[in-house]
Amino acid sequence: MIAKTAVDKTSFLKKIQLTNSAREGWELILRTLDSKAKVLLPSYIGVTDREGSGIYDPVTTVGLEHDFYLLNEDLSISIELLEQTLKTGDYKLILLVHYFGFRIQNIDKITKLCKKYNVITVEDCAHLYNYNLYNYSDAGTHGDFTFYSLHKYFPFENGGMYVQNNSAVQAPDSSTIKLSSELSSELMKYDIAAIANKRRTNFETLDKMMQGIVGVRPLKKMGEGDIPHNYPIVVENGLREKLYFWLIEKDLTLIALYYRLINPLQTEEYKSMQFLSSSILNLPIHQDITKKDIQFIVDLLKEGLIALKK
Repeated sequence: MIAKTAVDKTSFLKKIQLTNSAREGWELILRTLDSKAKVLLPSYIGVTDREGSGIYDPVTTVGLEHDFYLLNEDLSISIELLEQTLKTGDYKLILLVHYFGFRIQNIDKITKLCKKYNVITVEDCAHLYNYNLYNYSDAGTHGDFTFYSLHKYFPFENGGMYVQNNSAVQAPDSSTIKLSSELSSELMKYDIAAIANKRRTNFETLDKMMQGIVGVRPLKKMGEGDIPHNYPIVVENGLREKLYFWLIEKDLTLIALYYRLINPLQTEEYKSMQFLSSSILNLPIHQDITKKDIQFIVDLLKEGLIALKK
């Protein structure tokens, strides 16, 4: 009998799972692998005493062997270098990070390359929330899995989500997840497109005001597919740490994402990543930031650079 309305609950069902954090989703994805599988991680991974490492801790917790692939100084990925690593056949899974909300510009080529060498791809969209907003960015649609950090984009205390894009790979076991809040109902309340627009507008406004400031330089320029999580700058002349604390004392709360790298990345091979880690500052451009706030940030940044050079 033909039903008058749809009754098949599996038809076109998206494989989405809310989690308490991006870290929890990432760990569940890793647990789909055989214990002897080896994973490939990017060479820019931070750690803090308070939170540990959202990328690295799940890998060590699950107990998987791992290596790191080299990144360019702006955190982009070289196709040629990556293929040299993948063609060894040593790796079952690779993590691709859209750092600071900037889409990996050659993500389509990278994921095709991974498919060629039968490597599962996982996109880390913890800094780039665009789910159901693919007219803004296609980040998160290329990998076999994608995970998000909701509290980095929305005013939540916690929350994450993972999406399985490829039904041919093993699905994570989500039976152990116990959500601390009704995240799904909260997400429905927000205009995601408006938030993305505000973040992009704030980035553009700050970027124009940053022109000509001596002593700092932007790490990234905003392009198509980017929904910036923050405005990353490189502080020159070894002044990052002093400037960071000076700004905090002046009531500017900001972060230095990955200011300390995990121990395996403290070798000569990753010297360029160590320099970035010691020089990075991430200025706020989230949806609560106003144009007046941006002017305050720029004025304070100029003042601090002058004061610390004396």
